[in-house]
Amino acid sequence: MLSDTQQKGTLMSNGTVATTRLYTEDQLREIKSFEDAFQLAIATGGIVSVGDVIGDGFELTKDKQQFVGQEMVVLTWAFSESDDYTKQTETGETINGRFATIRVITRRGKFVINDGSTGLAAQLESLSERGINGNVHCPKGLRVSEYDYTDPKSGEVSKAKTYYLDSAA
Repeated sequence: MLSDTQQKGTLMSNGTVATTRLYTEDQLREIKSFEDAFQLAIATGGIVSVGDVIGDGFELTKDKQQFVGQEMVVLTWAFSESDDYTKQTETGETINGRFATIRVITRRGKFVINDGSTGLAAQLESLSERGINGNVHCPKGLRVSEYDYTDPKSGEVSKAKTYYLDSAA
């Protein structure tokens, strides 16, 4: 329930939201630090976690290693074009690379993984082509392939990893 000092919104017929003030001018003037503001928000009963009110509750992660050997369910995925990565087609045309946005759930939580590799993303694209678009149980989670990668432009060699759905029995 909203307290008297919290912002209350009313949807107007023109599509805008009319709001009332969250705090009095005196309350705002008394704020001297982050801690003061946080305590005021708690005292008025109006503090919420952004993850509880925006988004779907899945945490974006860049650490795919945490899913190696960990049971998970791949709930959904969708493919997008990357503005950051390009690739060459067989005809020499430069096109935007594709990546998958993947929602997984483990016993530790709900996560979003972005992947554009020849491993995980390619596997999911193959599943989509077969009409499978989610709800994939992976008892062993992901597996990882580690190898030396040679940059075709610079010739530099570096360590690389590609992650795959672990399909081992």
